[in-house]
Amino acid sequence: MTYDGRHLYDFCTALSRALERAYAQLEKRKAMLTAEQRHWRTHFPSPPTADELRRHAAQHGPDEVNEIAAAYGIELEALAEGKPTAHQLRIKQALRLHQEGVATKEIAARMEVSVETVRKYLSAPSTKHATKPSETPSTGQTAGSPTSTLPPRQEALKERVRALRDEGLVRTAIADRLGKTDATVGKYLKILRLEEAA
Repeated sequence: MTYDGRHLYDFCTALSRALERAYAQLEKRKAMLTAEQRHWRTHFPSPPTADELRRHAAQHGPDEVNEIAAAYGIELEALAEGKPTAHQLRIKQALRLHQEGVATKEIAARMEVSVETVRKYLSAPSTKHATKPSETPSTGQTAGSPTSTLPPRQEALKERVRALRDEGLVRTAIADRLGKTDATVGKYLKILRLEEAA
């Protein structure tokens, strides 16, 4: 059977129609936001915290807080009881995965959200005080100590770098194999050199 090119046209048409449907659904969702919701979403670019809602209620009254909560789908009863909202739980999940060393793209895939959403979760006001893991280790040196002390996750990565280096791989190849940056691998190699020199 020979390919005559007719099916390509049908495929392009089907793809075009699918894109049109997707754009129409997106526009429908945008149109579903009321003018009030759009107003509050510009006033509060990210969902407000309980403290922000309390301050707003003190200044402008509880009615506006109800409107803000409705615009973001915030459960005021859960806030009043001190229970975390669904949004707060998502932020905590993203932060926990980030602290475990999971890459942002992987967190997005696991949580079924965009990478940009994960970045917003990780930069949310409630996570500002949380300790975020360092992708790259510090050499952990003190004045009299040439060896490093790394957290277990980084220690495991250092050993993987050592094994690949011992196989004869160069820095860029190790970085490609591990999915890390060249600079990160370079820092681990520096730590290994310091340990071996001691």
